[in-house]
Amino acid sequence: MILRALSVPRATSLTLTALIIAASLSLVPSLAGATVIEFSGFSQAGTGFNNLGTSVDQSGFHFTSTGGPVGDALGVWQNSSADHAAGGVASTSLTEFFRDSHTTMTALNGGTFALNAIDLAPWRLDTEAGVMAGTFSVTFTGRHQDNSTVTETFTVARATGLPVLQHFTFTGFADLADVEAVQGVFVDGTAYQFDNIDVTVTPEPSTLLLGSGLTGLAALVRRRRGK
Repeated sequence: MILRALSVPRATSLTLTALIIAASLSLVPSLAGATVIEFSGFSQAGTGFNNLGTSVDQSGFHFTSTGGPVGDALGVWQNSSADHAAGGVASTSLTEFFRDSHTTMTALNGGTFALNAIDLAPWRLDTEAGVMAGTFSVTFTGRHQDNSTVTETFTVARATGLPVLQHFTFTGFADLADVEAVQGVFVDGTAYQFDNIDVTVTPEPSTLLLGSGLTGLAALVRRRRGK
């Protein structure tokens, strides 16, 4: 018996190639994906605090709570709490429950990222505890893979009524392995909560090579189809 190879018309071959490339490109992750991390999915009815434990994963990032002298716990204020940021469920914000606890943020894939912006809000005013209107500072420290660091401090305003999220932009927070901030003290008026973290994930070299290779192959197919 003589086996003969099937003959595939040139146009059909190019079409199949184009379809394969298109399918492959759809599987390649975003090369430099910008993401805004928010925590509305953790919202909960009630007037207290929703304790999420010492670690939270959200939108490709890992948040941990460590080093607190009296305890560690990440969570969100329930929707009807006086500490919940103004704006309803959409403004549900992550916070450290205990003073002096360290919040550390890392990418779940172990890669580097750029921190572009964040929204911060104070815990509510408490005149009985001596927390009055004014301002306080929150400092963020970004660490690079070579252990060099970059820091930035923002001034957050306290006002009457529900806490209000305020937008802050980072400068020079690129190629980071992690970012850390320390929770303040409520009775000193320095405790805060955070939301809407704007980050850009650094693409992995292998992903860059795969993406550029497939893009080039797709261009070649288009040129051949045009002949």
